[in-house]
Amino acid sequence: MKSKDKKILIGIIAASIIMIIGFLLVQGLLKPHNKTKSSGELGEITKTADDYDYTLEYVPQYDEVIENLPVVFTCINDISPISDNVTLMALESLDKSLSEYLMNNGYEKENYLTLTINEDSVVDDRSYPYFEMTIDGTGTVVSAVYDLPTYTWKFRIK
Repeated sequence: MKSKDKKILIGIIAASIIMIIGFLLVQGLLKPHNKTKSSGELGEITKTADDYDYTLEYVPQYDEVIENLPVVFTCINDISPISDNVTLMALESLDKSLSEYLMNNGYEKENYLTLTINEDSVVDDRSYPYFEMTIDGTGTVVSAVYDLPTYTWKFRIK
């Protein structure tokens, strides 16, 4: 072999070794050795279960304000006529908001109310969800609108 051919052969072998090492590094099969940390040193444990102080358990204070759970005393018989027009968040807050509105308008939470949606009053528009409900037994009609910018229900007794 000529010296020129030997140099080309050595160059091809060196380039292929470099490409193989690069491929193994990219694939994660070969990892470079990091000499800054020894492999036996993981760090130190700062706190164990024996160090836990049980006297720091939380004890509620008698003078702190405790948030009351919302009072819900309404039930809508069938919400399927409006379920396509409002979001899940709006459907979830409907009973709570309706109960708050009715309590503010003279209804008592001890009287459980069932309501039926008037299907003829449902506006089939996601940007303006509107419908009317009748309180069973009394015939009172309550209109409901979901205000999209504020994510709140607006009610009115007709």
